[in-house]
Amino acid sequence: MRLLRSLHERAEVDRARLPQLESEAATAKSGNPSVLLGELYYGFGNYGKAIESIRRGLSKGGVVHLDHAYVYLGLSEQAEGDVTEARISFNQLKDVPGISPRILRLWTPYAEVEL
Repeated sequence: MRLLRSLHERAEVDRARLPQLESEAATAKSGNPSVLLGELYYGFGNYGKAIESIRRGLSKGGVVHLDHAYVYLGLSEQAEGDVTEARISFNQLKDVPGISPRILRLWTPYAEVEL
């Protein structure tokens, strides 16, 4: 129960910081803050905002963990019912430089089969 309470408190802190994080992501030169914001939105179940934030981050460039960006983008698109876009996002993983073969094996089937 203590762990659950701690996680809930952390989530509330993150939720309260959303406006600040949105502002930081909007003014950042790198796409990293937007992708991280998208991951946070995914965690809160706001998949539309997650898609918007991650796409904005990818378009800015300079994203350090492209694999995370494409996975969260694909998962968000899948959650929104956009299977075609989810497949495209998961398929982008094969073009990520230096991606772990293990990660690629894990997510490639999502690009190849009906979700």
